[in-house]
Amino acid sequence: MIMKKENSKSANLSEDIFSSLPTTNKQSIRRGKTDVCIDAGTFIETDIDHIDWSEGITHIGHDAFAHCGNLESVIIPDTVTQLGERAFIECLSLRAISFSKSMSEIPLGCCAECLVLETITIPPTIRSIGYDAFVKCISLQTVTIPEGVISIGEGAFSYCDKLSTISLPASVKVIGEDVFYSCDALQEIIVPKGCKEKFVEMLPDWQEQIKEEE
Repeated sequence: MIMKKENSKSANLSEDIFSSLPTTNKQSIRRGKTDVCIDAGTFIETDIDHIDWSEGITHIGHDAFAHCGNLESVIIPDTVTQLGERAFIECLSLRAISFSKSMSEIPLGCCAECLVLETITIPPTIRSIGYDAFVKCISLQTVTIPEGVISIGEGAFSYCDKLSTISLPASVKVIGEDVFYSCDALQEIIVPKGCKEKFVEMLPDWQEQIKEEE
């Protein structure tokens, strides 16, 4: 549940809001001396369009912001170490998301079906991108996966209709099946020099698009 001020379009994820929640809803917020957890589904299907993160948040549960149709931009603070599955699934106004530098994984279905998502910022701390993480993000055109990412899950970028260029680092060792399924606009998969053969083995159906960086 979100408590909203009159004539205000945004909801602030702050201590004031936590304290204003009815007792029955405070169960969804677990507080400790050094951490704050947003539980699963806490803000699902609400009409927030902005988040002011509470200081010290470390965990965001699965489906926490799922189906928030007015949310346009998200910068996950670097205090966050864990993000739940489908946390931002089908946020239909979401255009940009930046992940925490304390995270090591972008989870399953994280931004699936975010139809206007254009910009994703992935820090070098990320080691894995989960199954269907960005499936049906049909507005993505260019994606850069940073050095450090080891695995990209099955279908992670499938049905990204406008994706034309993606850069993959030498650190990638595992790429799941159908990772670029139905990405008909994909023209370039840019890989580091000396890595083309490795990526052709992992992506045999895309060998014509795999090109070493200049």
